[in-house]
Amino acid sequence: MSIANIDLIMRRIMTTERDSPLAVFLIRNTIPNGETDQHFLDCVFANTVNTQARLRECDPDLVGVFHRDHNPTHVLQRLLSFSGRA
Repeated sequence: MSIANIDLIMRRIMTTERDSPLAVFLIRNTIPNGETDQHFLDCVFANTVNTQARLRECDPDLVGVFHRDHNPTHVLQRLLSFSGRA
């Protein structure tokens, strides 16, 4: 797992090649009142066996799979919307 803030994730995405993208997943953290605090993101290589399995299973926590050719503004908006900071 590679828990990171949005700034670091954006820097990593903007350096990745199309054939080696990064997958970003939401990390659900239950806070004491029972609600879900959705402020953590996990950024991992999309081509690993574990990540490929999560993608095949349509993991509900998937934010997206990104590489440097994606529009940075759209990527940032997507990350912010899942992080609870939008």
